[in-house]
Amino acid sequence: MLNEAFLKLKGNLELNKSFDEIVQQKHNAVRSVLENNLSNIETKLIGSLQRKTRIQPRPDDDFDIDILVVLGEFNAWVISGGTTPQDAIKSVYDGIGQSERYNAMSPQIDEPTVTFEYKKGDVKIELVPAYKDNIGHYADGTPTVRGRGYWIPKNGRWELADYDHEAEHITKMNDTSDTYLIPVIKMLKAIKRTYFPKMSSFHLEILSSQIVPFAVSWHKTKGYQLNYPTLITNFFTIAKDKLHLPAKVEGSCSPSVNLDALNHIGVSQTFNKLNDYFIMLERQPNDNAKIQGWREIFDDLMPLN
Repeated sequence: MLNEAFLKLKGNLELNKSFDEIVQQKHNAVRSVLENNLSNIETKLIGSLQRKTRIQPRPDDDFDIDILVVLGEFNAWVISGGTTPQDAIKSVYDGIGQSERYNAMSPQIDEPTVTFEYKKGDVKIELVPAYKDNIGHYADGTPTVRGRGYWIPKNGRWELADYDHEAEHITKMNDTSDTYLIPVIKMLKAIKRTYFPKMSSFHLEILSSQIVPFAVSWHKTKGYQLNYPTLITNFFTIAKDKLHLPAKVEGSCSPSVNLDALNHIGVSQTFNKLNDYFIMLERQPNDNAKIQGWREIFDDLMPLN
């Protein structure tokens, strides 16, 4: 009965068909306009939509669609006269502004992105200017993997983002974990929305990609039964001691992510409390009691029957 409740929870976190169709229509339309207005560019989805870890928004939630706008490639760093982050942002801003439809939505430069919202206010488009890497190192000589990743504007400078590798790694780890990883990530994101919103979703995904495959392997080696509530509990048991460490996807060229000192304290306390609560739930005498306890966390997303 508990497993059935979690399977229903898993389904409730998927983008429903009508909303998914809206997302597909909107991002395809925006990408088509950009590719028509800016010559020799490429666009692609990034973020949780690329990694397939997005969850169905609640009625009052905003929904961001992140689109990478690849304007060309970088082959060398120059002392002067090169393309600046501001140049790239303006190119994307001008490109979307050529569309009467999207210009009417008042696109804004919100470095490092160009953003605009649909009239309903429930979907926000974030356009990220980028250049493919063909250099293999930062301007200061710090090495990267040549030919992999995109240079994007960040804090007035160029920073490498390894979007494709990170998405491929999440997919690989999902396969390695018998496809438990992505559903667990979505369940953890649902918990995050209420209990620790200050932590970035990507940070949560990184930790999940490190912990869940390990937990799945350990359970299989020991011959123990695998299920979603146990894997969620395992996540918090292990992750609470990793929050102070910089985190990155294995093998990624992107910079590490971390919690700042202030948010670390709050998130760490929440992880400890959740861990204790989930361990307590595992000790409940029957599935009905466990479902009631998990429903306290997931609310209506967790059905009673």
